[in-house]
Amino acid sequence: MPINSKFENGLLRSLSAQINKGILTFSAASLTTSAIFMTPLSADSTCPTAIIEISNDYLSEIDIYNISPESESELLCGIVTGTSAQISSLLKIPVNFKPSVSVLTSKEFQSETGAPSWSQGIFIDGVIYVSGSRIKSMDQEFRLMIKHETFHAFIYNISAFELPAWLEEGLAQLISGETKEQGKRFYKPGRSRPKLKNLRSDFHKLPKHLVLDAYDYSLLAARHLVALKGFEKVGEYLLKITNGYSSDEAFIETFEMTESELEKSIKTSSLDRSNEPKRASENSRLSKGLRSPTPSPTPK
Repeated sequence: MPINSKFENGLLRSLSAQINKGILTFSAASLTTSAIFMTPLSADSTCPTAIIEISNDYLSEIDIYNISPESESELLCGIVTGTSAQISSLLKIPVNFKPSVSVLTSKEFQSETGAPSWSQGIFIDGVIYVSGSRIKSMDQEFRLMIKHETFHAFIYNISAFELPAWLEEGLAQLISGETKEQGKRFYKPGRSRPKLKNLRSDFHKLPKHLVLDAYDYSLLAARHLVALKGFEKVGEYLLKITNGYSSDEAFIETFEMTESELEKSIKTSSLDRSNEPKRASENSRLSKGLRSPTPSPTPK
């Protein structure tokens, strides 16, 4: 989830303030366990794609799992490096940014970012903040979180958050691999859908009860758009924004449709079974106890 520092005063802390609060920046190659708890080392990380920052309290938490600061730094560096390469390959755009990655405890995360209580990761002006307490290092969810926020860092670098929130959040989920079963409940009969026009602003402004639907439907819409047009078209769209197009102008010119036309396409897609009636022949076969042919998988 991205956030712009202009939205809320004081969200972004300086590096010196972070150090005073016990958040240390270090080089993965020269790190020693004793030094990390006493003195911050150089901010020039040997990681080619990110500056790694981990708080003392978080290091204490992962220590009980026998996870060393060195291995944690290498893990974070590897995730950001791999995600950057993936983004560049999919969108055909060079990735030229080096965000900081700050892993904090849950308490530190809330204090440092002011993020809503449901958030576990956020990108603020060049810094990826992640709450590592609840999701513990090495878990798949932790990796997805870093990948998700790395995509936000990329978008900030190339377009300064000019995309509608639904598209940015949907692409972040798609590229990070957060597909799971998300979005499929919108196929159920009678299930109402959000409107993309209502999902253009930052999701952190939404009421908590609407957040899950917003993320899920954004993923559904982004997946459908990519299925129709391909990732390279998304890259073209981003470059148009970089070259001065508005997000709406770039969307129409690149994808040859409007947001509302995309929504109509989703509704009529073969993936959309929300209005699919039960087949009379199928019901007849079942009522007679005959074996029914294996149906196509339907979302639950």
